[in-house]
Amino acid sequence: PKPGTPKTHPGGVRVACPRVTAVSPQPTVKYETQPRFITATGGTLHLYQLEGLNWLRFSWAQSTDTILADEMGLGKTIQTIVFLYSLYKEVRAPGPFLVSAPLSTIINWEREFQMWAPSFYVVTYTGDKDSRAIIRENEFSFDDTAIKGGKKLDSLGDTWGTAGWTLGHLG
Repeated sequence: PKPGTPKTHPGGVRVACPRVTAVSPQPTVKYETQPRFITATGGTLHLYQLEGLNWLRFSWAQSTDTILADEMGLGKTIQTIVFLYSLYKEVRAPGPFLVSAPLSTIINWEREFQMWAPSFYVVTYTGDKDSRAIIRENEFSFDDTAIKGGKKLDSLGDTWGTAGWTLGHLG
């Protein structure tokens, strides 16, 4: 698949990360300690999460698709969010990033985004057809200069059942 194409893993999460075409630093520098923008959130990454973050950043810089897969409860959600936040903070990746996860975990993703990526404007895109139309009308803005709902959309949380439709209508 071409860079930026989301990968699916049974029981996992789909994350679409846009490629940066403008000249920008690539996230190839290995973090020995957690970055300041994460320390500023009040959170602390475990060493294995820092290792996962480094691996995700290196893989992204190499245009290599990746899958985080381990036992439940080891922080894959946090690693993914911190990775996206590092692209946003350091590489200036424009987003938006699409996170597609099971409906039962969407609220957890939203809560973790608030903790680990507080500058992100995250929209949870769930509900019936009419609810989603209202969200599209009032919350979607992809232009850095156009402000809707307070600021530009940085991340969109969606469910597996509707992510294909969402991708088809976003761009």
